[in-house]
Amino acid sequence: MPDSVAERIMQHLQAAIESIQTENGYANTMHLVQRLQQDGQAPVHGNGVHVIDGDDFVEGVIMAGDHDLVSRRRHVDLIIVAQQDDALSASELMNSLEADVRRAVNADWTRGGLAVNTEETQANETDIEIGMPELRRVLGYEIRYRTRRTDPTIAG
Repeated sequence: MPDSVAERIMQHLQAAIESIQTENGYANTMHLVQRLQQDGQAPVHGNGVHVIDGDDFVEGVIMAGDHDLVSRRRHVDLIIVAQQDDALSASELMNSLEADVRRAVNADWTRGGLAVNTEETQANETDIEIGMPELRRVLGYEIRYRTRRTDPTIAG
C-alpha cells in the first residue's frame, strides 16, 4: 500500500533539508536530519535538524462528487541544532543555518506537487545554555495540502 500524502510530504521535506551540503552550494552542511524516532533521538555532532510532525487540522471539504477532497493544514517544527563554532558568534552561526534551511525548504514549496503551499509561521529565539556548546532554534511551518476524502494516499 502506498504511503499517505502526509507521509510523502514529510519525506520530501526531510530530503530537502538533507540536501543542505556545502557541495550543493549551501554555506553549511547538515550532518544529521532526523524525524522523531521511537527509541529516542540520536545526538547531533555538528549541525542538524529534527523534523517534528505537529497538529494536522482539517480546514474543510471540497465537494466534487466521487472525488471529494479534504483540505488540511499540517504544522511542522524544524529544530535547528548547532555546535558552537568559536570562529562565529552564536547569532552568526544560527543566522547562517537558518538561511540554508529556509532556502532548502522554499526551493519547492509544493513538496513535489503534493502540497498547495509551505509557509514559515514562526522563528523562536535561539536557545543557549551557559557552558553548553549546543545552540537550538525552532522554525515553524504550515503545509497546506489536499487528499481524496475516501483515500488519504491520493493528493487532490
